Amino acid sequence: MASSEATRKSIRKYFGLGGLFAMGNNGPFTMHDIDPDLFPAVWSFIAEVLETEVGLNRLVVEELSVFYSKKNDCPICIMAHTLLEEAAKAVDDEDVKISSQAKAYAETVYMATTLGEPIPDTDQLVKMYPDLSETNRAEIAIVLLVYQYMNRVVRALLGEHVSTAMFGIPHPVAAVVENEKGHWLYKKVLKPFLSQGMKNKGEPGITLNLFPKEAADFELPFHLANAKLAGHERARSLARLYNLIDKLYNSKISKIVSSKVIAILDDPDNQAPRGVGTIKYWALVHMPDQVFKKQLSEKIDQRVAQVLLMVDIMPDALMGSSCWKKVRKQLGDEQTRLVVFWWALRCTLVMQAKGLTPPGDKAGTKSVTEESEESDKFYM
Repeated sequence: MASSEATRKSIRKYFGLGGLFAMGNNGPFTMHDIDPDLFPAVWSFIAEVLETEVGLNRLVVEELSVFYSKKNDCPICIMAHTLLEEAAKAVDDEDVKISSQAKAYAETVYMATTLGEPIPDTDQLVKMYPDLSETNRAEIAIVLLVYQYMNRVVRALLGEHVSTAMFGIPHPVAAVVENEKGHWLYKKVLKPFLSQGMKNKGEPGITLNLFPKEAADFELPFHLANAKLAGHERARSLARLYNLIDKLYNSKISKIVSSKVIAILDDPDNQAPRGVGTIKYWALVHMPDQVFKKQLSEKIDQRVAQVLLMVDIMPDALMGSSCWKKVRKQLGDEQTRLVVFWWALRCTLVMQAKGLTPPGDKAGTKSVTEESEESDKFYM
């Protein structure tokens, strides 16, 4: 894998706010530095999805970013991507048809992800969204995956303010700075800087230098197989992340999180529609200690189960919770943060991903390389 220094350099090069976010360990991207494999893999996925153009231009992608961030009620992400949306308007012309249909389809995928509602079949989708190609629909679904993961992690570990995330400004001060006047000032000052960066179009594969050339492609599970329609490099980055879930569990997480904890949270009897900040009543019913006491004998397991559940459903409440403080004290900050990163990834790619499943009910996996010739046509 790439070094932390190489990954930070890539962030500064390709992300508009990268010069700020890449400075410390507590930015939404650089905090993944807690693990040498996770850091470049997550950044590669984010960059290939948000910084390159295949079908949708950057303006539409930023509009979707704001849409999903508002749905997930993530203040940091809303403010950051409102800034980037404003910058994109100075670079790209808006296609009203594509934009409106993209947001409508984004709503469809979001409802499928959070409430389990079915996605219409291909024929229906063509009638409902005539100006969106298969590529466009896959791009919209894959943008949601980025935000389901990032919204969980950012809200759980950074709090509520972009000023705190970027500049290290204390939360009370950031709350004052980020009023309407403060937001207006941010847009005025940063818009030219961000727009200039967007003029340099990122090509698919911009993060390949972070990984060894001999690294094998991984297989995508069937429920993520349509990611290939959004571009080969995006599919490759997603497959790399999906593979990392098991790799991290076998190498590190299994020593921290009991398999009993995961089995309980995966139990269908404990399931309900899950989405960041959308099903809080269900979380509150399951949060009390006595619920997990009946199922887990070890106190640390009970507390870890509570932490994981909060990361999944109500990450904004994690930092102030007693279970978070107790787990951090017992496991240490580094191990606890790694568990949060890993569980948020697992929730997003294993438990909640929708919109990338091919039509039909055939199960199985497909190698990313099997689709390379078909995917490469999007770059020609």
